[in-house]
Amino acid sequence: MREGHCALPETESIGFHGRMASPPAYPAAVPLHSLAAGRSARIREVPAGAAAALTAEGLAPGDVLEIETRQPFGGPIVVRVGHARIALALRVARGILVEPLTADPLTR
Repeated sequence: MREGHCALPETESIGFHGRMASPPAYPAAVPLHSLAAGRSARIREVPAGAAAALTAEGLAPGDVLEIETRQPFGGPIVVRVGHARIALALRVARGILVEPLTADPLTR
């Protein structure tokens, strides 16, 4: 986990000589801002400094969201969590790590 982030607990099996005996519990996390509109993802980590504010908005580690729109010129990214739509500033979206759940819509 990166310093200054809150995250879901990770569990890894450690095998002979401290090497992982099985794959990590989660696939690789990517920054939220790197996903295209239409993609779904599970929140894995949020910046520690923004955790309380994001939780109040309805975003917490473990929640599933969908990228609805990406505004141009560094504008906000609108995500849907359940029935709520939340606009996130690009700087905030850069600090949120997510686990992608759907295929890239450009490659379907």
